[in-house]
Amino acid sequence: MIKKEAIEREILLQYLTQGVCKVYFNKVTNGRFRSLYCTLIPSIIPLTVRGGLNNIFSPMLPDLDLLPVYDVLDNSWKSFRLRNVIYFYTTKDLHESATENRKVKQIESRI
Repeated sequence: MIKKEAIEREILLQYLTQGVCKVYFNKVTNGRFRSLYCTLIPSIIPLTVRGGLNNIFSPMLPDLDLLPVYDVLDNSWKSFRLRNVIYFYTTKDLHESATENRKVKQIESRI
């Protein structure tokens, strides 16, 4: 698990391009807590919406605090602000937790 004080865009991008991760953050719109199972693996993201990947890795991205990700449960693009992340669970973290491992296996069976 990566805690708030260690959150860096490049590190999260590395984990997101290697597997399904879980991010726990405060929503900008209402301040409520939210968790999200997400990824940036092209093979998981449907071809019809995969074009968004180019924008994420563009050096011209205007807001580096905003990180768009693909929500594997909702099958849509979502985003969160790095400064609002409380915890970030890597794929390895999720597999090591019995509860999260069951959830990830359900997700992976749908992909």
